[in-house]
Amino acid sequence: SDDTLRVEGHEEIFYTNRETAPLSEVCIRLYPELLGIPMAVSGVRLNGAEVAHSSEPGVLWVRLDPPLEPGTTAVVGMDFSLTVATGETAGYGLLRLSDDILSLSFVLPMVAVFNEEGWALEPPAPHGDLVFSDASFFLVRVSAPEALTLVASGTEIERGADGERQEVTFAAGPARDFFLAASRRFVEHTETVGDVAVHSYTVPEFSETSLRAVEIAGNALGILEPMLGDYPYNELDIVTTDLDALGMEYPGIFAIALPLFEPESSLYPPVYLEATLVHELAHQWFFNLVGNDPAQEPWLDEALAQFATLSYFEQAYGLPGREGFLQSLHDRWQRVGGAPIPVGMPATAYTLQEYGAIVYGRGPLFVDELRRSLGVPAFESFLQDYVRSNRWGIATTQEFQALAEDHCGCSLAVLFEDWIGPE
Repeated sequence: SDDTLRVEGHEEIFYTNRETAPLSEVCIRLYPELLGIPMAVSGVRLNGAEVAHSSEPGVLWVRLDPPLEPGTTAVVGMDFSLTVATGETAGYGLLRLSDDILSLSFVLPMVAVFNEEGWALEPPAPHGDLVFSDASFFLVRVSAPEALTLVASGTEIERGADGERQEVTFAAGPARDFFLAASRRFVEHTETVGDVAVHSYTVPEFSETSLRAVEIAGNALGILEPMLGDYPYNELDIVTTDLDALGMEYPGIFAIALPLFEPESSLYPPVYLEATLVHELAHQWFFNLVGNDPAQEPWLDEALAQFATLSYFEQAYGLPGREGFLQSLHDRWQRVGGAPIPVGMPATAYTLQEYGAIVYGRGPLFVDELRRSLGVPAFESFLQDYVRSNRWGIATTQEFQALAEDHCGCSLAVLFEDWIGPE
């Protein structure tokens, strides 16, 4: 709406039952409510007709009558609205307006993951990631004040104007989420790396750092793609927002905290920006291309993204780069005194301090130890196979271990129990 804080939308979800049994209901996540931001939903329809539905905080249940048979598709439509927060918020400031920058994380209602235990609705930890979703295709039409620069997941495919408003259509997918940022202050810097257009959006006073960010991201693509496979899109966007964390990943785009772009920052040396950029870029493979349950197994994307960052520093700067970043991982782990807390626990099992120390510190050290145990050639083959075999799917720790054992022709039970924890 003209009020930047107000978000109003209509959504249609084309949902195909890919399970082996009929489904009598579909569960739709309303993620803003998990951050304490009320979300109004109305006009719920199934295949164009009004349908029985119910809700609880963060969840909308839509009845499927008759049940949806395997392989068939239903269309769930709804209107929704919310008011974006300002100031201090839960969830690292991912959904708020601050410093004249609007950050719209997970505002679209999304179908929950259905697994062997049913609909995955585990409550998120306050220090963990919220979104757990299957890969989908998004077609999003945005109407916004003309003065705003819009940055979003996917690619802009159509643009029009209506008076003082712009209407922009973005197409994204496969992707696990859709993110949009907007500001009157954004300036853009672009560089093409192979087939990928890398864009950086920030405020004018940080333009010099923006050019450096594009350069780092381009260099990182050149290192990560041979290790993990092709980056899945032809566009990569970096955008600065007023985050309470250093960075946050979304499909085809990631947000970086404004202070990291501040020239000659006394709080964050330049290496912080470089490490954060590479970590968030690595999430395009670990979280997006290969999904996982961030509530139950957060290490599968965070520790692997950290290990990819270690590999970047090793290849970009040689042994000094590896040793420097490796020391930072040990320093993280030492925040809990180097305690052998299992890496593979649910996010809610950790305190905030333990989560950072173990998932982001001890976790990548485990992956590095796994590389040593398998040997570099076997590990590199395993990692590429892991990404390839789980492409647009949802991986688990059990599958990760089994595949690693296939590549080494050995049992890794003791190693996984020592680091990840008992099954």
